[in-house]
Amino acid sequence: MKLIIAIVHKDDSHAVVDSLKSASFKVTKMESEGGFLSQKNTTILVGTEEKGLKKALGLIKENSKSRTEYISAAPQAGEPGDLIPQDSVEIKVGGATVFVIDADFKQF
Repeated sequence: MKLIIAIVHKDDSHAVVDSLKSASFKVTKMESEGGFLSQKNTTILVGTEEKGLKKALGLIKENSKSRTEYISAAPQAGEPGDLIPQDSVEIKVGGATVFVIDADFKQF
């Protein structure tokens, strides 16, 4: 058995979960937050046999879109008491970060 741990952008989470459920995968989702940008994400857990792995990964990829956003760079100090803002920085967000691990399933 495989355990898929997919971290997806909050804007993509409904589409990913709905597509997995429509394909009869059992899904657990949890709200999460990234450490670098402190943006909201959803962590999705999917348990599947080896034969369902390719389909589940395809659905996650198909429904997770990367996008470009601009964030303000941290201001730099000039003279004491002065703040000089820097330009915005372009970053890529979204898509999915996926981990696939071997898992042993037991239900109690």
